[in-house]
Amino acid sequence: MPDPVNTIVDRIPLPANGVMSFDYFNDTIYCTGDAIRRIKLSTKEIAEIGPPARFSGAIAVVDFHRPFPVPPDVLGSGTPDGRIYIATIGKDFLSGGMVPWDDFEAVEIVPSLGDRQTQFKLSPQVASTFWPPVWSMVGSNDGRRLYYSDSTTLMLGVVDLEGGPRTVGGYQLDSFSFSMVISPDDRFIYAAHPNTDSISVVDTAAMFPAVRKVAVGNGPWGLALSGDGKRLFVAQSGLSGTGDQGTGTLTVLDTQTMAGMSVITGDQSIDVAVNSSGTRAYVSNTADGTVSVVDVTGTPAVIATITGLVSPSYVRMNDDDNRLYVLENSPNVGIAVVAV
Repeated sequence: MPDPVNTIVDRIPLPANGVMSFDYFNDTIYCTGDAIRRIKLSTKEIAEIGPPARFSGAIAVVDFHRPFPVPPDVLGSGTPDGRIYIATIGKDFLSGGMVPWDDFEAVEIVPSLGDRQTQFKLSPQVASTFWPPVWSMVGSNDGRRLYYSDSTTLMLGVVDLEGGPRTVGGYQLDSFSFSMVISPDDRFIYAAHPNTDSISVVDTAAMFPAVRKVAVGNGPWGLALSGDGKRLFVAQSGLSGTGDQGTGTLTVLDTQTMAGMSVITGDQSIDVAVNSSGTRAYVSNTADGTVSVVDVTGTPAVIATITGLVSPSYVRMNDDDNRLYVLENSPNVGIAVVAV
């Protein structure tokens, strides 16, 4: 008998105050925080996979086809694979004070090679008191570039993954970003800025750096794209400090015109996930412990509310669109599994 739709069917507990963010890949969840943790959903086995003595934050998953840098007879070189990128920092940063950027790194994890890891530096090399220094990351779909939001310089850093990895440049933004997404053709990056009530649209194919700023209001926080890249979904927290509506909202934007329609969701809406068919959006409402289920086939409309959650934040969907994973925060930290 199938599970009732829009109900919590399981919970995976995690260490209190030890998890910052997470992402989903191939029936596995990777969590960041005081350690990088891997959760195999088939068994709920939780393992710490490193790197040791480092705090981890922003995470990005790229599912692409690229030959492994190993001989063809070793572990099936050329097998399709996904890669996980995570920003890290030495744990002594948590004690406060200025920390040089040369302590800030990223790690590439290759699940199909036994979670093999490669660490590399991020740039520029300047001191920072921001925590965490990198709020969000996104990888290109072809696996050639990694982009990260640098809260110290307000740059969108660009990492060459094929020729390094190494930082090769960046785009100047006017605020930090909690969330970034990239178009299916890797041309446009969308970054949400709650402090300036705006979204940056970065054209990576322009000859000269091209950043367009789009006003959206109400504290834009989490972002998601439809599979065809034609619609941008914006979870708005209502915590921007300017022009707040007193409630969380979801706005659906046409990426050609950046015009859109909004619907009221819940209290402090901070993240959004969209199913593969682009018919349903799921918006986490941190302050009221709910997830809004929004029909986005036309004018967005809330059609159901998932209740019983504890400070829900980040949300991700599985490959079959029948499970929603929700990060619950203090005092009960863990991943709630919701049938959808």
